[in-house]
Amino acid sequence: MAKERSRFTPIGERSLFYRHFDILGKADFSSLIRRERERADRSHEVFSLALFDVDSSSDSQMRSQQARIRKSMRSIDQVGWMGDKSLGVFLPATSNEGARIFAGRVAASLASHKIFTYPENWIPEYMAKSRSPLEMSQASDRAIDAAFSHRIPHWKRALDISGALVMIILLLPFFFLIAAFIKIVSPGPALFRQPRVGRGGKLFTFIKFRTMKLSNDASAHRAHIINRIRAGESLAKLDDFDPRIIPGGRFLRKSCIDELPQLINVLRGDMSLVGPRPCVDYEAQEYLIWHTRRFEALPGMTGLWQISGKNKLSLTEMIRLDIAYESNMSLRNDISILLRTIPAIISLLRQKNAGPKKPDARNSLDREVAES
Repeated sequence: MAKERSRFTPIGERSLFYRHFDILGKADFSSLIRRERERADRSHEVFSLALFDVDSSSDSQMRSQQARIRKSMRSIDQVGWMGDKSLGVFLPATSNEGARIFAGRVAASLASHKIFTYPENWIPEYMAKSRSPLEMSQASDRAIDAAFSHRIPHWKRALDISGALVMIILLLPFFFLIAAFIKIVSPGPALFRQPRVGRGGKLFTFIKFRTMKLSNDASAHRAHIINRIRAGESLAKLDDFDPRIIPGGRFLRKSCIDELPQLINVLRGDMSLVGPRPCVDYEAQEYLIWHTRRFEALPGMTGLWQISGKNKLSLTEMIRLDIAYESNMSLRNDISILLRTIPAIISLLRQKNAGPKKPDARNSLDREVAES
């Protein structure tokens, strides 16, 4: 990683540079931060944000506070709104220490301030156990979250709710049949629940039909996923040779019938009909910093990854598809992906019906979730 700049050097109050800075609106400032995040992911450079609460009770007071912020800024810095009463200052090539020095020069006349440094303070929930409460409070700031992710379009939420409701109503009798079948062939609950990493790196409870025996050992699966990620290999799975799967479970998995209860996750707002595949926490811990961009979108029941090769693709290929989807999200694209999902599943079933290949040491089970 490039060496971090540990000090912040202000222009000085007598400089004329600060007078030419304009305050960006919330949308433009968020776009700036997202663009600089992409740059930082590639260059391994750090940047910081300083957030200040401003007094909007009078125009003169607000102008005075804005002027104080501008006087301490450098020519490469940028200021913009991050809320109705919150101004953010983007500080490129500035460490957390340097940002605190800057904030100390400004905050004397302001109500409060917060410091956020990327990437060290971007703390997804699945990594929170290793970080301090202070860092987690900084990372969970709503203004920060909004700046780093696009808003969920209204059309997308409307499509999710209407589509999930229609499918649940139509498939409800089928759900009961599948649940009864699972309980007959394998003692235990029909549904399987597991924490998954969702939008913004936050964990949610993922629901699916149970296709594995209870109390199975998932350690080998976990080691396999990690090894394939680190080796850059495809995310292939060998369900045909996994003794943990219950009778009939292989068909449920190959046909994706086991994933239908995720419609409940869609109604809850944890998932979308279309989006990136929700991953388990130990998989996410292997991600590079730029991989975390996939968490800017709601995870989906289907997506570009599922219709573009699925487990034949490597992790990097999957994440590039996820980022491409998030960057070009539209109603037309979502409908297109939904329409292409069933043909993709049928194609997958035909390939499986051609007969399983003999397993080897490199191609052990790589299911999206290890049920334990």
